[in-house]
Amino acid sequence: KAFHNLLRKTVNFVSAKADNSQFRIKMLSEFTDMDEIVIGAEFYNKLGDLDNIGDVNIKLLQNDSIILISEFQKTSNNYRYNFGRLPPGAYSIHAKFKKGNKEIFKKNSFIVNELTVEAENLSMNYDFLFDLSSNSGGKYFDWENRDLAIKTLNSSDIFKNITYFELISDLLLKSKWIFYVLIGLVIIEWILRKWQGII
Repeated sequence: KAFHNLLRKTVNFVSAKADNSQFRIKMLSEFTDMDEIVIGAEFYNKLGDLDNIGDVNIKLLQNDSIILISEFQKTSNNYRYNFGRLPPGAYSIHAKFKKGNKEIFKKNSFIVNELTVEAENLSMNYDFLFDLSSNSGGKYFDWENRDLAIKTLNSSDIFKNITYFELISDLLLKSKWIFYVLIGLVIIEWILRKWQGII
């Protein structure tokens, strides 16, 4: 475990250094075994513009053994390579940019970690679910008690339909002054319409 942490910190330190050279490798320093490992590369010409006229070859190594030799794919103005998924371990890449007689070499490394989050606890935590439902004012039901859960939901006040009319009439009966204001407005409107001859 200590060696793994030291290796991770070393990879992060080496990868974090600012790269102001003409040929640059763009990649993360850590992946999981479920990630697709995609690496990018860029070449900047003398004017500082991205240029992908040259070719970039890549070697993938693990424990100083060559696993793969290939060539980066050219995109609009940079380079890209997808290794897909790799098994857990420490890897290094050696990239070579070649344009005419000009060659630039770059090395970088990364770690692929095993993703074990899903495998840690595959069973249902009934105590946590019960505590969660109790603390939130809900109820917890097992699969065997699903009929009771359906009856509880059907009899719950949460799902009762309240129509707009019932809501307004309830509000008017509880607040008599709103009722009197509305009646007063209706009477004033009726008088104004009668006075103007609309009715």
